[in-house]
Amino acid sequence: FLEAVKSLPAPYDSDAYHNLITTYGTHYTTSVKLGGQMKAITAIKTCQAAMRGLTDTAVKDCLDVEASGSYSVATVKAEAHFCKEKKKKMGTNEKFSSMFNERQTDIIGGDINGEDLLFSGSSHPNSLKNWLTSLKSLPDIVHYSLKPLHFLLSAKHPARKGLKKAVEEYIIENALMKVCSEPCKIGK
Repeated sequence: FLEAVKSLPAPYDSDAYHNLITTYGTHYTTSVKLGGQMKAITAIKTCQAAMRGLTDTAVKDCLDVEASGSYSVATVKAEAHFCKEKKKKMGTNEKFSSMFNERQTDIIGGDINGEDLLFSGSSHPNSLKNWLTSLKSLPDIVHYSLKPLHFLLSAKHPARKGLKKAVEEYIIENALMKVCSEPCKIGK
């Protein structure tokens, strides 16, 4: 990198600086946190639940019971009984999570082994624990910080201002437009 910076011309030449950016990029990584992360967004099908005589709170409670996977605590036992009775009344053995739940789960890091980490408690009680253990050997990047490339050069370095200008130009040229200049074509 330093050899490439030394070869830059003294007066600003956008082509030379853009060639450097093509090779080294616009930013560098200053810190990285490794591990795992799970994000889940759950939507309850409230209309469908209402048509079956359930409130969204009752569905949420039953989803929580299914997600807990352990029915040993007295409160959870009572809720599990309540949910079983509701399913009996509806004439089904289907899980609440498959009847009234739409969920998007994003998991990074570790090995999920194809299992549903949130609602596999009764069928695979160690799924979450196994995923957490796997993070030690299969971590992923969960957070990172970047700085512009010109920060690598001292404030007095002759190429610093030019590199800063080149990075700014590159970002302006390649940034996504917030306001389209023409109607967007679907699929393009």
